[in-house]
Amino acid sequence: MANIFAEILYERILEEMADLSVLENFRHPLLIPIPLSPSRYRERGYNQAELLGRALVKIDTLRSGLDLKLENNILIKPKDTIHQAHIENRSERLRNIIGSFALKNKEENLNKIKNRNIILIDDITTTGATLTEAKKILKQHGARKIIAFTLAH
Repeated sequence: MANIFAEILYERILEEMADLSVLENFRHPLLIPIPLSPSRYRERGYNQAELLGRALVKIDTLRSGLDLKLENNILIKPKDTIHQAHIENRSERLRNIIGSFALKNKEENLNKIKNRNIILIDDITTTGATLTEAKKILKQHGARKIIAFTLAH
């Protein structure tokens, strides 16, 4: 399914990048999937956002398009939170996700993200709390511009 969804998402990314590359010098972006907590990863056995990211890079390589580079070891989610989909209230979702992301191998990854353009990838967004929290961590560590794409809203 990741390959099918990536085809659709890739077209959306191309459209957005057409404007951003010219207007905001948004080129050679890093693709960073939203990470799962270790316990959720063990439970599921995969990270759907990472699978989507891998499929996007494969498409991009075949088309010689945007020069996407997947970096799936930048962000970690050390805090095991209640699954956002199980929380209906927006303010509770926002509180639930605060402080749940961190930079993995901080010294090594600072050089990878400093002044870089980043595309965050996730499967779904409802309130945007997860993407906002991940974006906050990346910005704190020097990322230049960050945009996000999800499959569903």
